[in-house]
Amino acid sequence: MPAGTTLVISPYLTHRLAEFWPDPLRFDPHRFDKPAVRARHSMAYLPFGDGAHQCVGQAFFAMESVLVLATVLSRYDVQVYGSPRPRLAVALPPRDRLGLTLTLRSR
Repeated sequence: MPAGTTLVISPYLTHRLAEFWPDPLRFDPHRFDKPAVRARHSMAYLPFGDGAHQCVGQAFFAMESVLVLATVLSRYDVQVYGSPRPRLAVALPPRDRLGLTLTLRSR
């Protein structure tokens, strides 16, 4: 790249490249098992960016999201309605409304 070139990397597109992700649209949590992560190109998954412009909230998100999910899932059964499709924007919000039903678990 010539000096001064602006380069934009789209995590949305990068995270769906068949070169790095077999069947890229299928939900497969095993893609993030340690052996799979080690075998994959280091820039194939970059939800928080990389380098000097990496998201400063990454560590906070990693801790807080686990706490929020653990709290919700320990108290409720969750049913999702609809098929979430992202709208291309900075934060990839859902294109359409997504329905959730939370049913309080009996203790």
